[in-house]
Amino acid sequence: MGEPLEDLLEDPMDEETEEVPMFEEPIEIEDSEEDPMEEHEQGGQEGAGVPEGVTLLEFEQGLLEEQQQVQEQERVTELTPLTEEADSLQSRVAEARQDANEAETTFEALSVEKERELKLGAEEKLMAMEKKVSLDAMVVTRLCKEQDELLQTIERLRMEHGMAHEEHDQAFHERD
Repeated sequence: MGEPLEDLLEDPMDEETEEVPMFEEPIEIEDSEEDPMEEHEQGGQEGAGVPEGVTLLEFEQGLLEEQQQVQEQERVTELTPLTEEADSLQSRVAEARQDANEAETTFEALSVEKERELKLGAEEKLMAMEKKVSLDAMVVTRLCKEQDELLQTIERLRMEHGMAHEEHDQAFHERD
């Protein structure tokens, strides 16, 4: 308590202090029913709220620090559910990404399998068409040969008809 008057008059805000976020509602400390500042202002009695060997400024700073700690603890308590929710959301996002990757991998595998099936189906169809074309070519060749034979037969029959007609005419003239 034997500090010089200049030390007591110093503005505690001149010292570098960590900024504490201000809240809309003031926080009351419920540890003590009596306000130590009232006791000091009322009588300034030694031992009436301010411990011996501690200046009023130190005591006030201690109270301020306690109040800041309580505010910080309340803020931590307030933010804990939000942190848990954020962790839960991050976990769900990670699961969704994993599900999306699995779906993409499955889709690619199905696409490759479907493509292979389509190729096999196309190859089978192509082979069937090639076989049909080959058979059709053989039928066309056979039909062309038959057509040639029929044309030769028609030509032969015309010639025979013409000769028979001539013989008939000649026989008719000879009778006359």
